[in-house]
Amino acid sequence: MNQKYLLIGASVFIFFIAGLFYLAHLDATTPSGSEAKFVSYAEELGLDIDQFSADIASDEVAALVDAGIAEGNQRQVSSTPTFFVNGEIVRLPNSVPDMKAFFDTMKDGDVLPLPEDAWTKGDSEPKVIVEEFSDMECPGCGAYAPTLKQFFDEYPDDEVALVYKHFPLVSIHPFAIPAAKAAEAAGKQGKFWEMHDLIFENQREWSR
Repeated sequence: MNQKYLLIGASVFIFFIAGLFYLAHLDATTPSGSEAKFVSYAEELGLDIDQFSADIASDEVAALVDAGIAEGNQRQVSSTPTFFVNGEIVRLPNSVPDMKAFFDTMKDGDVLPLPEDAWTKGDSEPKVIVEEFSDMECPGCGAYAPTLKQFFDEYPDDEVALVYKHFPLVSIHPFAIPAAKAAEAAGKQGKFWEMHDLIFENQREWSR
């Protein structure tokens, strides 16, 4: 009789432990409420939703966002958007003609190496590298986003490259980190810039 109860007890304990592992796995692969805001954009982009949901909730994607924050802090970034052009902090014009003229003045040097493992767009052999530290919930970043998109759509091979870096201002923008994670999760399926554009185009919708 005792042996029977021992077997039952052991079985219950095993199922309990298995349940805990399952719940831990579920928690690690399920978007939070704020992250779930971006699932509809993933659907719009034709992403694998199960994969997107797992990635946006993953430690790997969180680490990618944290890396941008750490670099921004190291480089004394304190607001967004902050732009570095060829390593120097600048006030970037926010119109395509003025942006073009500004970049043209910076093209006297050699071709610069693009950073590895970074989201870039534009020329693959640039003489001008623009690093943007950005918060996807920041209205100022949202104001620059269409101008930068237009510039690189019109001048994709203009010896200028953009490097995007996350710097969510969490103290004032509660959805900035989930938005950054959504972009990184889309990037896992080759759609970083497409998600980036959707997020900024719909900033007023999801940031409420």
